[in-house]
Amino acid sequence: MAAQNPSLSDVLKAFLAVPKLRNNGANFELWRARVKAATCTIGNEAILTTLHTDAKFDGIVAAAIQGKLQNNLFMLVNTLTTCKSIMDSLITCFGQTTAVVTANAKLQLFSMKCQSDSHIMKHLELQYNYLTELGQKIDEKTYINIIIASLPPSYHPTIDALSTSIDTQNRIEEISEVSEEEDKALEDEEEARQAQADHPQAPTHL
Repeated sequence: MAAQNPSLSDVLKAFLAVPKLRNNGANFELWRARVKAATCTIGNEAILTTLHTDAKFDGIVAAAIQGKLQNNLFMLVNTLTTCKSIMDSLITCFGQTTAVVTANAKLQLFSMKCQSDSHIMKHLELQYNYLTELGQKIDEKTYINIIIASLPPSYHPTIDALSTSIDTQNRIEEISEVSEEEDKALEDEEEARQAQADHPQAPTHL
């Protein structure tokens, strides 16, 4: 006897943790991972890449996937009836992280501003959660610049002071490193001279 497929309620419950896929695909990687996890929960991960033997069940899961799309994307795939066809279509659109998607994520983060000192921690938490939701990787330097640019004006003197302090410390460290290298070179040169003095070369007799 063939194993019974999960019920509609089981499928819907499995997809509760799947976020809406944004129209611009900015959170595609996270969304895709959540969909994969949801299908694993119901024991049917293969349904995303292979047509299911039960067309009705395939349609139920496909509808659950479509329910996790924002309007524009839903209209793009609403005529597709299998999970594989829906995923193939979306992977074609967003399967590779493009410069445009990454740039859009950075733009959205740069647009998030904190106007009140009393809300600074909440603001930083929102920025972090937004970046996590997108599932995008942004280099540390850019992320720091995003945070700095989003802070209230009252923080600018502190940031400037810290920047100056860090720059000064970096310069001191660079100068120290150069000085140490020069001292080492002088020591090596002195040792070579001393060695030559201790062991003078014997005169050559023709």
